[in-house]
Amino acid sequence: MMKTPIFDKYEQIKLLIDNSEDIISIHDIKGNYLFYGGSAKYDFLAEKIVGKSPYDFYEEEVAKKIIEQIIDTAKSGKRKKFETKIPRYGKEKWFQINLSPIRKNDKIVSVIKICRDITDIVIIKQKILKQKNFFKNIINSISQPLYVIDVETYKVVLANTSTSSNLSVKTKSCYALTHNSDKPCWENGVKCPVNIIKRTKSPCIIEHIHVDENNEEFITEVHGFPVFDENDNVIQVIEYNVDITEKKKLEQALIVEKEKAEESNRLKSSFLANMSHEIRTPMNAILGFGELLKNDSLSSEKKEEFIDIINSSGAHLLEIIEDIIDISKIDSKQIQLRISKFRLNPFINDIYKFFNSRIENKEEKELRVYSKIENGNDLIISDRKRLKQILINLLSNAIKFTHRGTIELYYSIKEKQLLFSVKDTGVGISEKDIPFVFDRFRQVGKMPEKVFVGTGLGLAISKGFVELMGGHISVVSKEGEGSNFSFSIPLLS
Repeated sequence: MMKTPIFDKYEQIKLLIDNSEDIISIHDIKGNYLFYGGSAKYDFLAEKIVGKSPYDFYEEEVAKKIIEQIIDTAKSGKRKKFETKIPRYGKEKWFQINLSPIRKNDKIVSVIKICRDITDIVIIKQKILKQKNFFKNIINSISQPLYVIDVETYKVVLANTSTSSNLSVKTKSCYALTHNSDKPCWENGVKCPVNIIKRTKSPCIIEHIHVDENNEEFITEVHGFPVFDENDNVIQVIEYNVDITEKKKLEQALIVEKEKAEESNRLKSSFLANMSHEIRTPMNAILGFGELLKNDSLSSEKKEEFIDIINSSGAHLLEIIEDIIDISKIDSKQIQLRISKFRLNPFINDIYKFFNSRIENKEEKELRVYSKIENGNDLIISDRKRLKQILINLLSNAIKFTHRGTIELYYSIKEKQLLFSVKDTGVGISEKDIPFVFDRFRQVGKMPEKVFVGTGLGLAISKGFVELMGGHISVVSKEGEGSNFSFSIPLLS
């Protein structure tokens, strides 16, 4: 029996090429076709291709690229691989082209080209890239920092552009990125959202103090979400951080304002109760002694005494009413300055005489005045009435709260500023009360109510008048050692 002839090697190779999914061709070192075969999808006849150039079949740009790569392969003797887009049958097709040199007697005589249709792969890649860019645009459009953390290593595997301007974000751990720390949060005694989510497998929201690239602290609200594998194990955590620093400041400010409002209401209630007492006292005296004056049997001396008490009570009641009117006008900005020229030294001297005549125990308590302004240089322009009210309020307090020692009034002119200081050796003010000393409706310190009566408006009114005149008032005091109230107002020209 005769055996079936064995195919010639050339025929075997040709058969393999013709049944290949790839297009295989051989080119001379200038790029012209020497051989063509391969996929039946591209039904060129070999005899119509051999001897021709890629320029005969492809667009000029594509043909030029192929020929340049073939020539370079022939010169360098190195394999090449590249991708190119080639129009075919009215559609765009993508091919991966592999070039290899063919040698004969150690000389490169031709180049074999294998073209593989990768259109489907490229389309899939393009879709994946499109989805990736879409996803990237979404996370980068989020204005809050967002990142994905590996739960085992705590490394940041993905971060949006709001997370940090540092290009090495992905190489950092989450605790290094947000806390500038070399230890996880839980090792520093701070709640760790990664650990919480690993344990609960549920989203969480916690507050953290983070640090920025300048190591400055800010408060964030951390929102964490778990990412699961196919076995329902948490493998990653998605976090985004909302900066709530300003929100926290606002909350704290609201708490402070609420406390102030509550304190103000308490003080107003206390003030109204005090005013009721303050007004009733002189009113009772006026009405009571007025009734007693009806008694015809009273001696002239008694009538004189009762009338003095009525006048004194009336004057005290008028002072209370004027204080209430003044503070109301300051609040409603209804006070207008009345500017005039006057001599300061006589003005101060009149105030000194007024108070000095009312100090009963002059052996134990003394009022002194010190001035650095010479007569003739003391002509000033200011609101005489308001300035007098300020000094009367300050001196009245100093005398009232000084049992023994000195009350000293200093005044001078310096750098177009009129400077005053009322210093005493009285009971003083505690450190905790100093911030509130100019608050209205408030009497600070340990003041026996029966001894130190008053509206509690004197210093608030003085502060209002000083500021209305463009000046500033302050106090330095120590409990048990006395106080020094100073104020300055600009000189008018």
